[in-house]
Amino acid sequence: MIKYRIIYTLIALSLALFYIYCDSYVPLLIIVVFLSLTVLSVISAAASARLVTVDTTASHSVVTKGEKTEAQFGIRLTNKSILPISAVLLRVEFDDMQERSGTKRRLGTTLCAKETRTVYTMVSTKHCAYIRCRVCDVYICDAFGLTRHRVKKGHFTAHMTIMPLMAERSVIEQLPAVNTDDSDRYSDYKTGSDPSQVLEVREYADGDDMRRIHWGLSSKYDELMVKEFSQPISDSCVVVIETGIADDTPDNRKSVSDRLMSVFTKLSDELIRNEQMFSVYWYSKQGGKCVCFDVVMYDDVFPVAEGFLSMEFSDDIGESLINTAPYIEGNNKRVYYIFSSGSFNKDLTNHLSDKYIPIDADKIFDNGIKSEIGELFETKR
Repeated sequence: MIKYRIIYTLIALSLALFYIYCDSYVPLLIIVVFLSLTVLSVISAAASARLVTVDTTASHSVVTKGEKTEAQFGIRLTNKSILPISAVLLRVEFDDMQERSGTKRRLGTTLCAKETRTVYTMVSTKHCAYIRCRVCDVYICDAFGLTRHRVKKGHFTAHMTIMPLMAERSVIEQLPAVNTDDSDRYSDYKTGSDPSQVLEVREYADGDDMRRIHWGLSSKYDELMVKEFSQPISDSCVVVIETGIADDTPDNRKSVSDRLMSVFTKLSDELIRNEQMFSVYWYSKQGGKCVCFDVVMYDDVFPVAEGFLSMEFSDDIGESLINTAPYIEGNNKRVYYIFSSGSFNKDLTNHLSDKYIPIDADKIFDNGIKSEIGELFETKR
């Protein structure tokens, strides 16, 4: 901006000197035209800034982490005016919500009259993350680069969750028997034998129990219709993820976070496949409270990941285990406790009750996921 103003000033001074030392009205006419164009350019830029809207969206709301994951965001600019825009300047900021660290970029483009254009920008990461893309400023500049006007209309923030890769082989060979007694939630797709919840009604087939015939619909459609009952979802376990770790460098913290999320994602997959509903707990030092999520289906795992990956770790080792204990000690639910061995006080695990199943994320990745969790389950059963 300063460079353009200096150039404009030099041009204006040159025209003024040309008018002074030239005995003619031609330089004066040039100066008048030059100033008129400048005024029109500034006015049109100011008017266009009021008619431009911004819409920031993530290319995908959730992606899976690979060796080099790129979080791509699209910034859609819509020019509703009949005037073209010579320069649009954008200042974009990417934030890793867990580490509260970010990078900034500057982008530029042009817009024709009544045009919608999308500017794509991306950031690379080698860790799981909950990334926020925030368009800090959008400016419309006049043709001479003398002034800029801020765009205030639109959606300026978008988020993307980068999930961990999930192991192809099963983490848990065999879960303890599912207990569905007294469950108040039912599967939306798996049939069962609980008559209190009807999953669907279908046509009668040979071998169906006559006691399941829906006589009302059968008389309406003039053919036998049978009720399919739902499978109750077990609510017999809790997952606790440790948020207090000893590693003090950002890269070490992110590596621990990757391991914890990888183990949690696979454990969630195994529990959901076995029709087990569960709750997820951890302690947030920033909020000063325990965070809880209920997981019934796999889609519920993504909000958990967003919450965990936007939460800062603390140096208080074992804080999740200590602070969540009052909430889960009063029930008989099984507790899967996921932690990092390099940042955990072993004295705490020695005092855990039999219902706790500790899962050391570091040992899992060092010795193999399948064997480690399998041993833990065999020990606890």
